[in-house]
Amino acid sequence: PLFWLILVGGTGNIIPLLMVFFILISIGCGYFLVFLNPKTLVIIGIIGTVFGLAIGIHDLSNDNSILNNSINKLIVGQKEIFKNEKKYN
Repeated sequence: PLFWLILVGGTGNIIPLLMVFFILISIGCGYFLVFLNPKTLVIIGIIGTVFGLAIGIHDLSNDNSILNNSINKLIVGQKEIFKNEKKYN
């Protein structure tokens, strides 16, 4: 769930979510296809990995990157919580 929170929390952008969704679907189909043909899984796995890496690299190279933003939000959030705890204790 943390993974999804980071994805959803850091983004008003649905494209990465769709990509993750497609990768998960392709992997899922891959598992079913194993019974028919193991080579198919390997191909789908490679495609999924390439897509995942491409999206990740592309995302991190942007200044308003979804991953960077969500990590920053988490850090800022933790700092706020820490400040508030100090006030009350």
